[in-house]
Amino acid sequence: MKKTNAAWKHYLALGIALLAFRAVIAEAYVIPSESMRPTFEIGDRVLVSKSTYGARLPFTTKKVDGDKAQRGEIAVFLDPKNPLGTPLIKRIIAIGGDWVAVDRSIIYINGQPVSRQPTTKACKTLMGESCIFFRETLGQRTYQTIEISQRSGPADQMTSRKVPPGHVFVMGDNRDNSNDSRFWGYVPYSHLVGKARLRFWSRDSETGIRWNRLFSPL
Repeated sequence: MKKTNAAWKHYLALGIALLAFRAVIAEAYVIPSESMRPTFEIGDRVLVSKSTYGARLPFTTKKVDGDKAQRGEIAVFLDPKNPLGTPLIKRIIAIGGDWVAVDRSIIYINGQPVSRQPTTKACKTLMGESCIFFRETLGQRTYQTIEISQRSGPADQMTSRKVPPGHVFVMGDNRDNSNDSRFWGYVPYSHLVGKARLRFWSRDSETGIRWNRLFSPL
């Protein structure tokens, strides 16, 4: 009986430790859509550092102070329209106090264009549309984005907006297939769950494990 109680206490302590780690330190996030292609593919698993933007008090959006969000970082956050729903993942484009605009798919931050260059690599969307890869540099980060070749619409143009203090402006790297701040506004800083640090696993439902995508730092 004493051994049973000791084992029960051991597993309880282990469970509490794992829950605390997941709540405060890090958690895995599964990519559910193509909005962040080519950085992420559907089925990628990403390790998210939850302490980067401050530890969240359980069952609230209140947080202990952490690092400030930086342009170019990839963040997991609570959906501003549905905080109790599935968290979202996008790239932080602008922070509180920035003016952000989009003109013919080029992003402007405080009046300055974000550097981007087309690559020679062509691609296809999941719907079979032709798309183009761009190499974009924002702050200290360089990454790839995707744009559909012959499409123009509301994603390509946005008049200048000022990001409110305590908020960030986010966009998906798949610029024509991302529902983001261009359409529904800003993410409160309190809604930031964590910073994406590492893609540690990737599996396609049809072809299996994508070995070339395992353990890729972001």
